[in-house]
Amino acid sequence: IKEAMATVFVQRHTKVPVPRIHGVLCRGGEVHIVMDFVDGNRLSNLVYKDSLARSQIREVVTQLVSYVRELRQLGGVRDEVTAWPCGLPHSDLYDPPPAHPIPSLADFYQYWVDRWEYQEIYPGKWPSTGKDKIDRNLSAVLSHGNLEIGKIVVRGTHIVAILDWSHLGWYPDFWEALMARQYRASQDPERKWTTEVMEAFG
Repeated sequence: IKEAMATVFVQRHTKVPVPRIHGVLCRGGEVHIVMDFVDGNRLSNLVYKDSLARSQIREVVTQLVSYVRELRQLGGVRDEVTAWPCGLPHSDLYDPPPAHPIPSLADFYQYWVDRWEYQEIYPGKWPSTGKDKIDRNLSAVLSHGNLEIGKIVVRGTHIVAILDWSHLGWYPDFWEALMARQYRASQDPERKWTTEVMEAFG
């Protein structure tokens, strides 16, 4: 339900392309969102097939950066990581969810260290060296929250939809670029997408 509400919020207050929501219903104990079908291709499929030239990927990334900036202007700046419209992050990306507010980069880093250690499916641990040197200040901006390549639908080089707004919230300003760079080597064999994202977001 929160994802549907977040999608409607973004649609009403920005030019970010999202599917139109028609309703939410519950069947068999599961919640379903009824939304428009978006005619287009998942960007991840095109990048995997190496169907786009670097210049075409650059066009897509340029649009993506403009949408990210528009979201940030809408949400202002907060001094802690927060879910939309309020509260601690509680999407499936945060499992287990944070037990207390996250008011600094050091606390944000520590959450992911703890999460990594909690999930037995992940071998090893995150490196702890240097976490004590992280700037204690945190400027969190409104963000999609999980803007990986599979959430972007394009028609040609035009973004026609950004999907899955269940993670909408205030995150550190580097978070969108970090999520957008998520990929497996097999999905981006020429590293075109990764390179363009890194150059555009800085």
